[in-house]
Amino acid sequence: MLTRWKTLHTSLSRFVRTLGADLALLELKALRPALVRFSDSQAVVDYLTSPGGNLDDKDQILAALISSVQRREHHELASALLWLGMWPALSAIYRRQLRWPGVHADELVSEVGEAFAVRIERLDLDAVHRVA
Repeated sequence: MLTRWKTLHTSLSRFVRTLGADLALLELKALRPALVRFSDSQAVVDYLTSPGGNLDDKDQILAALISSVQRREHHELASALLWLGMWPALSAIYRRQLRWPGVHADELVSEVGEAFAVRIERLDLDAVHRVA
């Protein structure tokens, strides 16, 4: 039942571990100071998904990634990092909605993905106090 959802996670995880992703991160770090301290793309994901930590700091990183997606600055990497960085929350939403009657797992993956992408594209960072 969770096959497509797990496949999505695996695919995103593989992508951020590529040389291309790390090269894109180098260029993103020049544009987004919040990312400077990270050695590679996986380090960004690990930090964002770690329990605890400075929530304001994590929020700045998420905001930097959202800005990059919206401005098409290494859009694929920024989007993948957002997905993986927010995976615990997205997964909770997916699992909760999966319990609803008549919901099909494959369709739900598409619906969650589309809703997330639309919200990222339309998010006004000037009007939001906390990204996650």
